[in-house]
Amino acid sequence: MVLVEKEGNVDIVHFLNDRINALNVGTIKKAVIPLLEQQNNKIIIDLEGINYIDSTGFAMFLQLLRTAKINYCVFKLCSMSQPIQILFSTLQLQTTFELYPDRDTCLKSF
Repeated sequence: MVLVEKEGNVDIVHFLNDRINALNVGTIKKAVIPLLEQQNNKIIIDLEGINYIDSTGFAMFLQLLRTAKINYCVFKLCSMSQPIQILFSTLQLQTTFELYPDRDTCLKSF
């Protein structure tokens, strides 16, 4: 469900399903929070293929961002589909997170 790969000194998280919801946020948090608890770590959440995020998923992203800030980590999101971009804009989260159109652009931003 959650894959973590390393490219240089950046951890990249991506998903094997198309939804982030109450059924899978626990699994996602178990994979991502340990990465964010390592001080000064750099993490990209690649949302390619994600077509649906429920309120539990958005709450998880906010929790991940708080954990990142506490540990001086850099946390970025990339590869959002159009529907997910609209949801982030509707919730006015596009200024809260660092968002990038694709993984390569996101990696280069470090």
